[in-house]
Amino acid sequence: MGTFTFNPALINIQDMIRLRLSEHDIIIKSKSLNIQDAYAPKLPPVLTDRKLLYIVLQNIILNSIKYTPANGSINISVSCKSKGERINDKNVPKDCILIVVSDTGYGISKEEHKKIFTKLFRTSTVRKIDTDGTGLGLYLSRAIVDHLDGELWFTSELGKGSTFYVTIPTTNK
Repeated sequence: MGTFTFNPALINIQDMIRLRLSEHDIIIKSKSLNIQDAYAPKLPPVLTDRKLLYIVLQNIILNSIKYTPANGSINISVSCKSKGERINDKNVPKDCILIVVSDTGYGISKEEHKKIFTKLFRTSTVRKIDTDGTGLGLYLSRAIVDHLDGELWFTSELGKGSTFYVTIPTTNK
């Protein structure tokens, strides 16, 4: 495998995220999760690959749902960022859409941060909670976002939750 086919189309990020959330409505309700989603006004459609972006959003949103305990919270925000703006300690290298998925889940220990995007890696906390994962979701998501010329990174604290950041360029390469 090792390659991605890129089939560009204009994508409405808000619609795509809401569809991902609706696909997991049963789990969200069974865990009584508080989901908040916020979108900047007049978000432009993004020219990107629908299937590839679907995989990224599916992995990040589903991980947030799976690894947030009952009665927890998940916040999703989407905004436009301009080249040179700062997001935490990062400079935005180009105009982009920023997707932020933040949760009050189990979090990731500092020792495991450097391994989170490696193939077949699952955190020690997750292995205790969910024995069915493959450890490929975030690895694949990072590869896809890199292919889409965006960025994917996170912040996390064990026991306090995680925040994943995805940028998708709004301009061509």
